[in-house]
Amino acid sequence: MGDERVQRRGADRRHHVCEAGEQPPRQIMTAMVDDLLTVRGLGKHFGGPWVLQDVDLDVRRGEIVGLVGENGSGKSTLVKILTGYHAPDSGTVHMGSTELAFPVAHSAERGISVIHQDLGLIESMTVAENLGISSSYGTRVLAPVKTKKEADLCRSLLASFHVDVDLQEPLGNLAPSVRSAVAIARSIRVLRGNAENQLLILDEPTAYLGHDDSLRVRRLMRRAADDGAGVIFISHHLDEVVESCDRLVVLRDGHLVDSFETTHVNRGDVIAAMLGRPLDRFYPEPRNNRREQLVSFRGVAGGATRQFDLDLHAGEVVGVTGLVGSGFQEIPYLLAGLASRTAGSVVHRGTDVLGMNPKKLLARGIAVVPGNRQRDGVWLKGTAQENISLLRLTRFFRWPRLRVREEAAEAHELMERFGVRPLDPGLRLDAFSGGNQQKIVMAKWLSTNPDVMLLDEPTQGVDAGARRDILDIVASAADAGSAVAIFSADIEQLSQMCDRVVVMAAGRVSAVLGAADATEERILSAAYGDA
Repeated sequence: MGDERVQRRGADRRHHVCEAGEQPPRQIMTAMVDDLLTVRGLGKHFGGPWVLQDVDLDVRRGEIVGLVGENGSGKSTLVKILTGYHAPDSGTVHMGSTELAFPVAHSAERGISVIHQDLGLIESMTVAENLGISSSYGTRVLAPVKTKKEADLCRSLLASFHVDVDLQEPLGNLAPSVRSAVAIARSIRVLRGNAENQLLILDEPTAYLGHDDSLRVRRLMRRAADDGAGVIFISHHLDEVVESCDRLVVLRDGHLVDSFETTHVNRGDVIAAMLGRPLDRFYPEPRNNRREQLVSFRGVAGGATRQFDLDLHAGEVVGVTGLVGSGFQEIPYLLAGLASRTAGSVVHRGTDVLGMNPKKLLARGIAVVPGNRQRDGVWLKGTAQENISLLRLTRFFRWPRLRVREEAAEAHELMERFGVRPLDPGLRLDAFSGGNQQKIVMAKWLSTNPDVMLLDEPTQGVDAGARRDILDIVASAADAGSAVAIFSADIEQLSQMCDRVVVMAAGRVSAVLGAADATEERILSAAYGDA
């Protein structure tokens, strides 16, 4: 039944897009079907189990191939081999008719370019500077830049993606989709030195984007394919992969286990291939377990948020969403004094806590969990144990030393409860997959027993199995009496599991939808101000 709901709502969303005159960007390729990338028997291990084994993969010119799999399935290792970061322990890679030597040196010269979710751009530099920096601005070393020729080339590059922007505008001033267009155009420029072979690998380029910006980026991807490039699209958003790609391949435990034509694919089958088992339901059920009011937001304003009002109750999970720029993403940071506020109050158990720093909020039982995990949420070079105990370190301190065994025992117990793999508290955090890192983040905050949790994009960049695990953790926190608010652009997730969904448009609340009314179509309509 859960799968049917998801498929129906996915169809509703695509229908909404088509009604708005915006066709999904998938267009099955019919020309240029000759092989561009040919991978055979590729394998890699790091002294232990194989992280990739006997992988065969083909990408044709003009084709978009979706690469999906759980966190830790081998996707990143495959990309790192193709770009020369790792040398494989077995197998071959051909670009066109040329076999590549390992490790791949100067991958761009071989026709391979990767665009990561952080885009690799410099926001303080102009559009023109970002477009030219990887190509030495079209000049030899120490030679002067031919400014007019460079500007004409940049305009031509952007025009090929139907982007018209001031080349002297600092990149940080531009919309997310335009920044992505600059990153794709820069990669195409780098690859133009290899007119025969052009492979673009886009690794989670839409992870931080809202619905409209994601759609624009995927259209840019299709244009690159239409011009003859091969494209590998890596994403945990399966609807995006199905809508945008000609076919998709599944990695599980280092093996390429299945391949699907996207014209005839069932999302449940893809997830079963990713996990090695069927997932009966993608999201926890709404709870209908609302108890006493714990927090009241009134007239909160700052940045793009003009007025935000909300009451949160123990035992419920409330979703807060909207389009990018509507203000919903700022609210947790306004509360925690991490963004400039201009008005309002947030009353928790009789005290206005608006603007208190995160440490003071935590002392009152309010946890603000940031969305950018690697930048704001963890210490990557620290161990899992050190990250989990960071908020409660004094608990393990007995003069004159830290009780490391107690710390390790509690970390082990929490990691086991939250299903972290591998179950090794002494392992550095950067050795864990993204989904397991996020489980460690949740373990860290929930170990403080908060009665209010504000979660910014808690499942961003994690696979379907880890997403369900994390959302089960969130639901369990609500069942135990916490009030939970999820601030997210993932409207499918919110519509499926939240007791209420608050939708923002132009900085204000445009709709509050109960669980029965919170379809994706109604959420999108309210986000556009049509509620």
